[in-house]
Amino acid sequence: MGVVRGKVFMSKKLGPCPDCGTPIGERHREGCDIERCPHCAWAALGCAHFHADDPRREVWNGKWPGEGDCERLGFYSNGDPDFPDLNRLFTDCVWDADTQRWERKQ
Repeated sequence: MGVVRGKVFMSKKLGPCPDCGTPIGERHREGCDIERCPHCAWAALGCAHFHADDPRREVWNGKWPGEGDCERLGFYSNGDPDFPDLNRLFTDCVWDADTQRWERKQ
């Protein structure tokens, strides 16, 4: 997270993964706290569904998990695009393992 004049931003392109150090465009390293399980979207570390050889494993894109889906769905805290609303994402959406995206509940 970055801080600018009292504001805390989720990412705005963080560069390497802050946990495992993997560069943008590469898969997270084994044991990364930030990598999400492609099956359920929760933390891969310790998830019974996660398999290191799953071809759907997440590639680090410089953003925290869920941020891109918040941007796509327009979920922002107080309407501020610098603050993706992950709480709303997890409350109002379900994980689609086929598309690897959070989608609004039907």
